[in-house]
Amino acid sequence: NIKTEQKLYYYWTSLILENIKSHTYENIKNNKLNLEKTIIDNLKNLEQRYGIEIVDFKFVKTLDSSSVLNSKSEAESQKIKSQSLINSYESEAQAIKKKYDVVEDKEFIKYMELINAIKEGDVDTVIIPSSEKDNLLINAKN
Repeated sequence: NIKTEQKLYYYWTSLILENIKSHTYENIKNNKLNLEKTIIDNLKNLEQRYGIEIVDFKFVKTLDSSSVLNSKSEAESQKIKSQSLINSYESEAQAIKKKYDVVEDKEFIKYMELINAIKEGDVDTVIIPSSEKDNLLINAKN
């Protein structure tokens, strides 16, 4: 047999979760007052049924544990690293495109990029079509 207090607790918890589950943390933070008012209005429906009075509802900020802080820090660091890599590759792609657009001999650029990839160790095996019957096979293992 569930006591009235437990029923209220379960109902409040589900009602609060229902009101916040579709919101992001940023959304809750930015629209906290509106969301608190909505929750209070929903809780007011309990007043007559249970003979209680809802006085107020507030989100309370709690301090993050050290593991949460470490996780947030690591996530932010990974986000910055990822964005840096993306920016780097975008810059490199733009530079390659500019080089390619400027040079008239497009085949020359392709071969230069291939040679660069081999030097950097990005390529293990390369097959270069030749004018003769057989293709030229380059095996450039490090």
